[in-house]
Amino acid sequence: MSHRVAILCTVLIVAVFAPARAADGEKDDKKTAQGTWAYETLEWNGKKIPFNQIKMTTVTFDGDKFAIKIGDKVVSSGTHKFDATKSPRTFDGTVTEGEGRGTTMLGIYKFDGDTLTGCVNLTGRERPTEFKTAENSETVLVTAKRMKK
Repeated sequence: MSHRVAILCTVLIVAVFAPARAADGEKDDKKTAQGTWAYETLEWNGKKIPFNQIKMTTVTFDGDKFAIKIGDKVVSSGTHKFDATKSPRTFDGTVTEGEGRGTTMLGIYKFDGDTLTGCVNLTGRERPTEFKTAENSETVLVTAKRMKK
């Protein structure tokens, strides 16, 4: 599995967490996303990636920044922005270091308690409109669980 895919999946997860009021949606979701999330499932181009290939992957949100790790190694990091006023909610993740550097990933997200679901198009040219992937779509769908401190 490409590290770029892991990074993109993480960025998608960032946006998923809290119900928000339109005026405060970005702040509320940013606050909800704070912390570390462990990948549970990953689908890329319509194919499910086996858990043993993603089990060490996490995404951490700290303020406006995110970092995707495989084990202790940071594979990608950057900044994120959520928009809870859209339906589905949207996020932009700008990769500033590591795999995918210079890319702005466009995605959608949702929160369900301590589960984050994100879907992102890896090309940065279009935003997914639903939580699914298809063959040759360059789209990733991720679910992650909030890690306990």
